[in-house]
Amino acid sequence: VYEIFSVFKAHMSDNYYYVFFDSQRDFVDFCYEMKYKSVFPVDEIEFEEGDQIITLSTCTNENQQERYAVQGKLIRIER
Repeated sequence: VYEIFSVFKAHMSDNYYYVFFDSQRDFVDFCYEMKYKSVFPVDEIEFEEGDQIITLSTCTNENQQERYAVQGKLIRIER
């Protein structure tokens, strides 16, 4: 189960889909940076080292250089 923390329109060259980070602190900083880009503010979500996120991206169909991005934080795993 993921909780959405960021929804925004990005340019295809924007760095919103990192996979590797130099440190856990860099990962947390990245999460907050993406959270503040969101067009829908979600104040209650906080991040810490060891969190896991997912990034979904698709074309806007308005411009070949733009993408819609949605990011969520893993809250729990249900089986």
